[in-house]
Amino acid sequence: MKKRNASFSAFGWDFQINAAIVLMLENITEVNKVRVEGVTEDIELTLDNGKKIYSQAKSVVKASNDFSNVKQKLNDALESLADAYKMGDSKQLIYVTNS
Repeated sequence: MKKRNASFSAFGWDFQINAAIVLMLENITEVNKVRVEGVTEDIELTLDNGKKIYSQAKSVVKASNDFSNVKQKLNDALESLADAYKMGDSKQLIYVTNS
């Protein structure tokens, strides 16, 4: 029987949204727009000056004892953020995780 439990996906989406809120609050004086699941990154904050803060958000449901994919998630996030940097409009690149 196929597994259809979406709790892990829902946890990830919730983590992304919370990370976006924190990043927005940390940059509240210059944020113009916040986008979760942006064009290129998990979180994209557009600033008043047109620059962007790009963020990759990776979560683990059992963060205190599940380290099985931490390195791979970090590598994937850094690769994605490196691509975002090449776009030339970034002010900051951020990796957010709970592991």
